[in-house]
Amino acid sequence: LTEKQKQRFLSGTTIHEVHRLLGTAFQYAVEWGILVKSPVPVDSPKKSTQERTIWTVEEMRAALDSMEDPILHLAVHLTLVGALREGEIVGLTPEDLDFDAADGIGTFRINKSMQRVR
Repeated sequence: LTEKQKQRFLSGTTIHEVHRLLGTAFQYAVEWGILVKSPVPVDSPKKSTQERTIWTVEEMRAALDSMEDPILHLAVHLTLVGALREGEIVGLTPEDLDFDAADGIGTFRINKSMQRVR
């Protein structure tokens, strides 16, 4: 892939993981005598790292208080308290939410996630 393609489609972490997987697969092919040499370069691409900002409790409350749409408020609230990924929150259904738990706290189950197909 060219640098432009890498930036457009795949993160550095994804490229690193694909390189590792292919390297392992081709190394087995060499060990099993299928190939003489692995075509995968030894040097692995660098993982990309991004500095993440962690919100304070006050910032979380301010974000939630600014939301007028109750569905969006619930989705963001569950994301914040459950540390959910985008696909997990989008994959939630009403059956996954239990607001009438016996202890009065309420629960939610994460048993599926949605994935974007490119």
